[in-house]
Amino acid sequence: MSHLKKLSVISNDLFPREIDIEVCLKTLKIYQKIEGDVNCVVWDASLVLAKYLETMSSQKSEFLSGIKVLELGSGLGVVGLTAATLGAQVTLTDLPEALSLLRLNINENKQKISSMGGYAIAESLVWGDNSSELVKEKRLWESFYEKISDHFLMEKIPEEQQHTNFRSPDIILIKINKKKY
Repeated sequence: MSHLKKLSVISNDLFPREIDIEVCLKTLKIYQKIEGDVNCVVWDASLVLAKYLETMSSQKSEFLSGIKVLELGSGLGVVGLTAATLGAQVTLTDLPEALSLLRLNINENKQKISSMGGYAIAESLVWGDNSSELVKEKRLWESFYEKISDHFLMEKIPEEQQHTNFRSPDIILIKINKKKY
């Protein structure tokens, strides 16, 4: 069975893509644009993270059940909708111009999500300062770690724990949990 499928074009600029979540026998339908840059296509990184969530849920069925998730930069919603379909209560966020397609994808999958005890909503969130440019990736990561480590525990997900077809040495997944005070 194919994990990812492209379906026929449904309008001049949108077509659905099916993404199987085998652990719960559900298939998400994600609408994307035929062409564009961001907030319009399914990115490989979202598939990698979604498959990681599925892999962890196959090992521990209650992995995401009832967990509250905030996704930053949700794009089309693959990761957040996967988490919701696996039982999480998810708030998917992105820029205002991305919300219409994100909400379409949430509505398209709402019944599958609720049947698994999950929940998903989309909210606008503009974060970062677009006028400042971080030239080097290293500087970005250092800033990210510094700001988040005060309130969150971070753990790099080993490649061996990731889905066998959706992993690579150059892919970094980080699990972040809020510190308990």
